[in-house]
Amino acid sequence: MADRGTVFMETTEIPVERTAGEITSLLVKNGARKIRIEYDQAGAPVGVEFDLQIEGLPLPFRYRLAVQTDALFKAFQKRRANPNNRYSGPEYEAKDRAHGQRTAWRQLFRWLEAQFALVTAGMAKPQQLLLPFVLDATGAQTLFEYFETTGYKQLGAGGPK
Repeated sequence: MADRGTVFMETTEIPVERTAGEITSLLVKNGARKIRIEYDQAGAPVGVEFDLQIEGLPLPFRYRLAVQTDALFKAFQKRRANPNNRYSGPEYEAKDRAHGQRTAWRQLFRWLEAQFALVTAGMAKPQQLLLPFVLDATGAQTLFEYFETTGYKQLGAGGPK
């Protein structure tokens, strides 16, 4: 990722908490009626879970969007590993971790804005765009996680028969 230049939204200085609030507002505006921000042991937000009303009905579409900050942290650390970088070293680890968190949350916000823009324009339905993130009845895993752990076997060979 870092080898290809800058990362989308990497220059953001917007705190994670503010972005999480903006995501909450966006979800409410687009039909979410139950929203939960998930936090790690240190109190940092790590994901958002929400129920979405579909076509005016309070259907039990529960979604979980995990914010994958580790990939961004590793990309920022990889950049610092350059021996010519005077800002490299372990003292920058916390800065890179916070940078990765801000960037990942901002990316999620912009991604959700784009998804709901398609819905507003009538180009897609929310369930069509968010289906990989729908939770199973137990809330243990998303549809994507289910297919991934089963090797996508339920999808079959694909193609017309």
